[in-house]
Amino acid sequence: MKERLTESFEKRQVRANPDRWKHFGHKALSAVTIGSSIITPINILSIENINENIEAVENGRIDVSVILEAIDQSNNDKAVVFINGFNTNDADKMSRDLGPGYQQYIQDAQVLSLSYGNAPLSTQGIAEEIVQMTIDMNINEVSLMGYSGGGNIAHDVNRLIRRMSDVEIPYTLNISTANGLDGLRDATKEQIEFYSEVISHFPMLVYYDPARIIGELMIRQSHFTNDDGGYDPEKFFKVLGDINDDINDPDYAKTSLAYDQLQAIENIDIQEAINESAEQGQYGLQTVYGYIGTGKGGYDYVVNDKKSGKEICGYAEEAGVHCVIQNTPNAVHTMPQLTIEEYNQTFKQMGEVLQSLAAQERRVFEQRNHPITQSDLPIAIQ
Repeated sequence: MKERLTESFEKRQVRANPDRWKHFGHKALSAVTIGSSIITPINILSIENINENIEAVENGRIDVSVILEAIDQSNNDKAVVFINGFNTNDADKMSRDLGPGYQQYIQDAQVLSLSYGNAPLSTQGIAEEIVQMTIDMNINEVSLMGYSGGGNIAHDVNRLIRRMSDVEIPYTLNISTANGLDGLRDATKEQIEFYSEVISHFPMLVYYDPARIIGELMIRQSHFTNDDGGYDPEKFFKVLGDINDDINDPDYAKTSLAYDQLQAIENIDIQEAINESAEQGQYGLQTVYGYIGTGKGGYDYVVNDKKSGKEICGYAEEAGVHCVIQNTPNAVHTMPQLTIEEYNQTFKQMGEVLQSLAAQERRVFEQRNHPITQSDLPIAIQ
């Protein structure tokens, strides 16, 4: 695992540097300051607010729930688990939006949603929950579909499931997943690093809603700034209202979970995870990987998807396993619900290739475990 973001300023590459503020602009920072002055007095040093959030985390529980049964009921022994990314508490909506296309074009299986439950993020805990689910529901195959930061988590969960179970994992697919912090767009990376660095020095802020709002303003500053670095007051107050709505939405991750999700993007080594999975796959069914990026008419302003997709599939190739890249036109990173039909077409385009590669791995697996003997050959050949 890579080092965490909780190093001192002196050891970090992101220094207290006047140039870093150029990315935000003095006027944009003034807007954040205005937001701070509006929000902070409402709940300044509110022990009650902090305690409420700590209690929510302590009572949180990771869970996997069924969103859709398989189209053909005989395929209910197979499942795909959708894992959402940064700032999300579950993948329920995404599973409903993208699950039918996955079932139709990639694999007919039950569609399941992972809920983080606002519990401390643990890939070990997620893997254990999925393995227990396969036992309880008599599932023999479980694939993983990770969106954005959920893709990083899916890679770690893949290898952890293999360590503790012989359940087969035919597919692990990513949509717009960053290959670590370096797989993010520069502006996004610097904003997240700054936010994470502040939290690392003031850890109780992860339980304090006003601090969360200020952090969100920093991350979303591009939504209300102009090209000259100034800010639009009307857009600013709209963003402020949206943030307030979001943090009160039960589907939205609480600050502590969001911070854990940021840590996962940096700390999970995707190459290491793929290598270990491939080594373990020599004794079972190898996983086929897929990366879905952004195609013509769209632009991923959060993740450098072309760089990340190339690198992740490169890791798979080096490990001797298959990986397929396909792009979705018009995709918007933070709003996949706008391009459901385009994602369905992407699933259709890559589905046949994925199925062919999975069938190939199945044949290799069966031949390895049931080698052909002379008694299996026709009498004429013997």
